[in-house]
Amino acid sequence: MAILEIDRKEYDESISDIETLRKSKIAYDYIDDIIKYSNIRMDKDTVNELINSMDILKTLYEVTYSYIRDTNEEELQTNIDCKNCDEKVLISDNLEYSYLCEKCEENFYAVELGYDKSWTEYDDIKCIKTNQNTIDVIIKYNSDSNILHIGNEYSSGEVYRCFNANEILDIIHDYCKDSLILQEEKEVENEI
Repeated sequence: MAILEIDRKEYDESISDIETLRKSKIAYDYIDDIIKYSNIRMDKDTVNELINSMDILKTLYEVTYSYIRDTNEEELQTNIDCKNCDEKVLISDNLEYSYLCEKCEENFYAVELGYDKSWTEYDDIKCIKTNQNTIDVIIKYNSDSNILHIGNEYSSGEVYRCFNANEILDIIHDYCKDSLILQEEKEVENEI
């Protein structure tokens, strides 16, 4: 494997490490689909260039994953249970899978754990952080009915009708903000 050194960029346009991980997986999956399922005829050189791109993305994913694991491992945690042992799984260290159970030492596709899509498609549980507070949020969106379901570990959730991405983002933002406030209020009540 080639050595890839990450130049830590510190400016407004930089993306987070978890977003780098997500985007490298998405790009890898897209290229893999193009090679396997495209009806477009490609010459051998083009296919080889696409395969080389996948190798680079795989290296980027592995280096980024390792960096996150060493510096901020909680970003890899999910609220999804392993189908074998019921422990919480992590985002997989293997680019070809979605999730990893460290206890079972097994990687899983999202569908094996009862999810239609991978963590990269934001239909899974995401960890939203503000200051020291963390909430695991479940987000499901049905584009046919324009229905957004959102919930967390502290509530049964809510249902919204959304017609565009901006509405979805606004609702998620407001829901998370309100949930964090409620969580803080409950913590203060428990201390009293």
